[in-house]
Amino acid sequence: MKRIIPIILLLSMLLSLNACGQKAKEETRLLRIGVLEPLTGKYAKEGTRETLGIQYANITAPTVQLGGKEYRVELMIKDNASDPVQSAQAAQELVEAGCAVVLGSYGDELSLASSDTFFAAGVPAITASGSDPAVTRGNDHYFRIKALPAFQGAILAGFAKRTLSVKSAYCLIQAGSDEDAALLHSFRAAAEALELQLKRQA
Repeated sequence: MKRIIPIILLLSMLLSLNACGQKAKEETRLLRIGVLEPLTGKYAKEGTRETLGIQYANITAPTVQLGGKEYRVELMIKDNASDPVQSAQAAQELVEAGCAVVLGSYGDELSLASSDTFFAAGVPAITASGSDPAVTRGNDHYFRIKALPAFQGAILAGFAKRTLSVKSAYCLIQAGSDEDAALLHSFRAAAEALELQLKRQA
């Protein structure tokens, strides 16, 4: 009898631990987040950088609290190959995989190409680097976190004049970048209004 009691206690402990494990699994739910980025093609470098940033965020914060419940974040990454047609196809795959939200894409035309897919499925999407108002205009499912070039230019000119107290500035932009050109245009306009002299443009 003395030997049976410890065995019963041990079995009870094991059953309790198993029940706790099951409860923990039930309490930690899964939140699947889609990542739509150009990992190949002409935007591969930029898309890879954004993807690495998202993965790092997932490593530092693998779980989130929503409505008092804990969710484990799982990333599903799809390469849109810097191509609008493939971007729409990759978006559909993320929707079918049950992603609750999608992050991406680098390249406004790639985001625009996938927009209708997300709208039809009722899945929200967030572009981290997109600045084209067309991506978010007239809809409530696509979001931008980056300010428009016109706003950025005005803020930068004001910062240079009022905070840095400079009287002149040099402007360098990436050749062939429409976004950089728009930013330079807005910066020039704001700088002239603040009597900030521009020494060089490129």
